[in-house]
Amino acid sequence: MSKVKVLVAVGMTGGHIFPGIAVAEELKAFDSGCQVVFAGSGRGRAKSLVARAGYNFIAVGARGWVGVGTRGKMLFLFLMAMSLVAAFLALLRERPQVVVGTGSYATVPFAVSALLMGIPTVLLEQNVVPGKATRLLSHFAREVHVAYGESTRHLSKRARGIVSGNPVRRSLFAPDRKSSIKEFDLDANLKTVFVFGGSRGARSINRAFADAAHVLSEHDELQFIVQTGEDDLQWVREACTKAKLKAYTAPFIHGMELAYACADIVVCRAGATTVAELTALGLPSILIPYPYSAGGHQEKNAMMLQKAGASVLVYDRRLTGEILASLILETLKSEARLASMAKAAKALGRRDAGRHIAQSILNAGRRECSGR
Repeated sequence: MSKVKVLVAVGMTGGHIFPGIAVAEELKAFDSGCQVVFAGSGRGRAKSLVARAGYNFIAVGARGWVGVGTRGKMLFLFLMAMSLVAAFLALLRERPQVVVGTGSYATVPFAVSALLMGIPTVLLEQNVVPGKATRLLSHFAREVHVAYGESTRHLSKRARGIVSGNPVRRSLFAPDRKSSIKEFDLDANLKTVFVFGGSRGARSINRAFADAAHVLSEHDELQFIVQTGEDDLQWVREACTKAKLKAYTAPFIHGMELAYACADIVVCRAGATTVAELTALGLPSILIPYPYSAGGHQEKNAMMLQKAGASVLVYDRRLTGEILASLILETLKSEARLASMAKAAKALGRRDAGRHIAQSILNAGRRECSGR
C-alpha cells in the first residue's frame, strides 16, 4: 500500500498551530510511514513552531476578514486569489491524499484547491462557535471534527460533524513537576502561578500583572512563570525586579509542557487550544477572554469552564492589578477549592481527541491510496 501523505493548513497563532502538530504526532504514532507537511500564511510563529516540531512548512499569503477595514478587505481578496494559485500549485507538487484545516483563513485556499482537485478535506474546529472559515468550508469538507456537541448546529446542514474534542500534543503529558521546576530555577516548595497571554503575549494581562507585583511579592509562598510576548518583556521584568517578586519571565516559552507541569493555577486567555490543554491536564485557571475574538468565542469558552467550576472568569475591561492579585490570592488560599477546580477541569478534558482524529484522517488517506 502507498504511504499516506497529509497536508495540514494552519493559521498564525498557537491556537491553530498546536492542534495541527498534535494531530501530526498522532498520525506518525499510528503510521510511522505517514508523511506530514504543514502550510499557512507564514506570519506569526507558524514556521518556527512547525520547524521545531520537525515538519516542513509551505508559506502562502492568506489573511482574515475580522478586524480589517475596506482597504483591508480589498487586500484580503487580492491575497486570497494569489493564495489560491499558490495553494493549487503546492498541492500539485506535494500530492497529499488528505488536506487538514485547523480553522483559520489559511485553510481556505488549500481546502478550495483540494475541492477542485478531488482531494478530501478534514477540518478541525476548536471553538464552541465555529469560525467563519470553518462554517464556509463545512459545505464540502469530508469531515468536521468539533470539540463540543453544540458546535455542530452552526455548520452546514450537509456537513458531517463529529464530536472528537480538541487535540493536544503528547508532549504536554510527559514532564513531572520536580524536573520542570528546575528548568525555571524555581522552588519546588512554593505555589506556582503560570501567567501568559497567548503565543504573542497580551498587553492588558501584562499590565495588570505588573501592577499586581508589589501586592503579590508580600506572599513568600508564591512564585510565577510569566510569558510576556516580545514587546512587553523589559517593563514587565523591571516591575517584577522592583517589587522583588519571585518570577521567571520570558517573551515566549517553547516548553509549555514544563510550565504547565509547574503550575498550581494558570492565568491566561481563553482560546480554544489553551482551554483544551488546561482541561486535558486538569489545571485550575483564571481566564481573561480576549475581548475582540471573532464571534466572542473566547468569552463562550471561558463561560463554559466557569459554569463547570473549573475556572474563574474576569473580563478584560474589568482587569486591574488589584483585581488580578485578589483573584490569585483568593483562589490559591483554599486547597479544597483548587482540588475541586482541577477535578472539574479534568472532567471536561479529552486526552484521546488527537488519536481519534488521526485515525479518521488515515482511513480517508488509505481509501484514496487504494482508489476507493
